[in-house]
Amino acid sequence: MSEHNIVLSEHDIARLINGEEVSTKINGEKVTIRQSYMKDAAADILVRKMRVMNTVSNTFEY
Repeated sequence: MSEHNIVLSEHDIARLINGEEVSTKINGEKVTIRQSYMKDAAADILVRKMRVMNTVSNTFEY
């Protein structure tokens, strides 16, 4: 079984955080990476060192 790694730049991560998509090709097939349209059923219980903050509402996104 082959393994693929998708490496994202800081720009790509910023695009995902802001609701955009990132596309790439793997073996000639287009692969789109995006945030899920569904909210997680349970809250994230991990205390993370880095968190994303919504600077418009001054709230943490996760």
